[in-house]
Amino acid sequence: VKSAAQLMATKAHIKLNTRKLYGADGYAVKELLKITSLLYSAIRSNEDTSDNYQDVETGTTELSNKTTDLKACRQLASEITSKGAKLYDLLGQEVELREARRIAVSRSVDIDEIEKGIEQSTESVNNEVHRINQRIDNLASDEA
Repeated sequence: VKSAAQLMATKAHIKLNTRKLYGADGYAVKELLKITSLLYSAIRSNEDTSDNYQDVETGTTELSNKTTDLKACRQLASEITSKGAKLYDLLGQEVELREARRIAVSRSVDIDEIEKGIEQSTESVNNEVHRINQRIDNLASDEA
């Protein structure tokens, strides 16, 4: 979220409040509306310039374009809502994960335990390779 906010600040000159974004509530939606309004105005200005060069469209085509825009806006709104809910759930888990992370970082590292774990992993991989080679040999003898 922080890197996205920095990107928006440098490229689009839009300052986003990351605290509000992390809140995953109505204030986060207001922050996201800053981006969507910029994108929407860019789309509108692009359509306006392309309309200047083309013939005037019929009323039904304009209506279908507005309907398409409305559907796209609804889809984006539901996507923003679902992403906000997911972000809220993930931030709710942060308290538990923070404690687990703190415990893992504060635990002392024992080199002997690490060496034993690596040796066991290497041994299990070697056993798996041996089993696969036996299966290949059995398959080759079955084909012959």
